[in-house]
Amino acid sequence: MKFTTDDGGVYVVEMESVGVLVPTRMDSSTLEAVRPIPSLIGNDLLEDYGFALVFNPRAGVSYLEFS
Repeated sequence: MKFTTDDGGVYVVEMESVGVLVPTRMDSSTLEAVRPIPSLIGNDLLEDYGFALVFNPRAGVSYLEFS
């Protein structure tokens, strides 16, 4: 996975695989329905790679911090 850093650089994390959950039916109405829903990131991914998930829906901000 590649992440953009605050200073515009790129932070790379090597991992075997990442599972992604997608709707079983994808059409324009489904896409519009799921667009505002943030992706879910499991605790195991955060713990294994030392990330902290920051999510502030009121401000429209979400990001991962490396700790």
